[in-house]
Amino acid sequence: MANNKNSYPRIANRIIEWGIIFLIVFTPIACGTVHPWAYTIMELAICIMIIVWIIRLAMININKTTTFPNVQSDPKLSIVNLPKPEGVGRRLSKAGVTPNSELPDLSNTRHTSSGRTGNSDIRPYSLLVNRFGFIRTPLTIPIMLFVGLILFQLAPLPPGILKALSPNTYKLYKTTIPDWQPSAMNHQLSTMTNQQSSISESQIVNRKSQPPGVNNVSQSTIDNVPQSAINHQPSVTTNQTSTMSHELSTNKSWQSISVYRHATKTELFKILTYVGIFFLIVNYNPSSANRQPKTGKHRSQIKHLVTRLIIVLIIMGSLESVYGLLECLGGFKDSLFMKNIYNHQAINFVTGTYVNLNHYSGYMAFVICMSFGYLTYLSAKFPRTNETKWRQRLIQIINLIGTRAGLLSFMILIMTSALILSGSRMGICSFVTTVILMSIMISKKISLKKILIIVLPICLMAVWIGLNPVITKFSNTSVDIETEGRRTHIWNDTYNLIKDFPALGTGLGTYEYVFPKYKTIKAQKLYDHAHNDYLELISDMGLTGFLIVITGAVYYMFTIIKMWFRRKNSFVRGITVGCFGCITYIIVHSLTDFNLHIPANALHLSIITGIMHKTVTQL
Repeated sequence: MANNKNSYPRIANRIIEWGIIFLIVFTPIACGTVHPWAYTIMELAICIMIIVWIIRLAMININKTTTFPNVQSDPKLSIVNLPKPEGVGRRLSKAGVTPNSELPDLSNTRHTSSGRTGNSDIRPYSLLVNRFGFIRTPLTIPIMLFVGLILFQLAPLPPGILKALSPNTYKLYKTTIPDWQPSAMNHQLSTMTNQQSSISESQIVNRKSQPPGVNNVSQSTIDNVPQSAINHQPSVTTNQTSTMSHELSTNKSWQSISVYRHATKTELFKILTYVGIFFLIVNYNPSSANRQPKTGKHRSQIKHLVTRLIIVLIIMGSLESVYGLLECLGGFKDSLFMKNIYNHQAINFVTGTYVNLNHYSGYMAFVICMSFGYLTYLSAKFPRTNETKWRQRLIQIINLIGTRAGLLSFMILIMTSALILSGSRMGICSFVTTVILMSIMISKKISLKKILIIVLPICLMAVWIGLNPVITKFSNTSVDIETEGRRTHIWNDTYNLIKDFPALGTGLGTYEYVFPKYKTIKAQKLYDHAHNDYLELISDMGLTGFLIVITGAVYYMFTIIKMWFRRKNSFVRGITVGCFGCITYIIVHSLTDFNLHIPANALHLSIITGIMHKTVTQL
């Protein structure tokens, strides 16, 4: 039994790590995980990993890291030798406790009900640290508020409250549901409540008018008395009243802010999936203990975990780019699992297994940014020389070819060529902006020579493959904007939708069901997204949800960047730059597209965000 308890944490570690690797491999291959069967597998996989992680926490001997040693056996034991959470050492030093200080005698200490000691200011370690070691992040509160807002959108509300919070939602129900008459139902509920209160008052009066000996009557005698002889009022009990009220409230009288609950529930499960994988990566500890101090072994385990995930991500991105280039050059129209409905795009542009070129470019940008960050770390390991002769420089470049940095540089060239040949105009512009920003972060002095060294090989590779379709698409940008049915018309109609539901929106995931009412475009097309994640977020969640997301994202990025500037570790600085580039890219690209509504891309963003937080705070 003991061996099973000791082996389970190792088995759980393998399940969690291989589960994350499975998601990194599976989600892009399954056409971006846009189909129900695909994102159902994704949700089940993350749910299983979370359950395994919870069981792992329950089976770990927490007392091993939370109990104090026997101080009486070694009276010279110093406080610094005890396991302490991060920050406790600084607080002890401020209190005047030095490494040579001895522990106070706790044998005669009186403990209060709150857990504090009566004769000592030192609180037990188990009270200072969360027993399960759950790490708090700057995104914890915003995520809780956002999920709470979604649950509030799903909650049935009385017609009066619904009308006060969202008048147009109230009008929408009133005009679309024929038998929905909230005023009559409210009148019926109030009449029933008043009737119950009058019954209770009459029963109290009748009870007071009873003779003193009535309480001594046996229960069997009372049961034999007819109900009409006791009280001539209509027999409506409290249980009957609550049952009728429940029937009225569930019979289309109480409605939710979400105009289509099924769609909101589906999106809620996806949101919980993304949140779950983020917190799982942040809180997952590769060691057998629940929480360990920042020892060298602990840091090494986390570094190896992050490195494995990044390498798998780079390998998948490389395979996607090669497959997409072969698919484009070979003239294939269909992807692995489904027929490509964008045949005109598949012939001339690289789409890979994503079908849609904009979503493919979003995924490739994620992988390239992470590869660029990892390359920054690898390049920092090579010694820098001040040789100015071109022969010495050429020898250095040749020496890099057989290394991991050289292989990674070649992969970045292939993946960047695939991104450019995807033909996604906003994807290319967002990527250029991201590369410039990452270059500024890793180099204090940016010269034209360095920019040419990065850009020139990419341009040569793209020209060799063929840039004619991309150039043609960029030249038609102004024509596409003026053409009816393009994004600007969708944004104008979405703005009209937002004006009717400004505070709380229509419900997460309901855009495609509400937008046809506001569509002014004559084209017979189904617009399931606004092609702008910010506008769609406001239309679904209102300004309340938009402010929660924006405030949480800004606060999180500010906190991470502030910590990043203090770090000198090359691995931390390089990986954080790559993660920051991914977030910057999606911020810019979301202005004209809906990459965050593609489960594979949203999941990768959650994984990358978790890697960034884990790298900055735990290494």
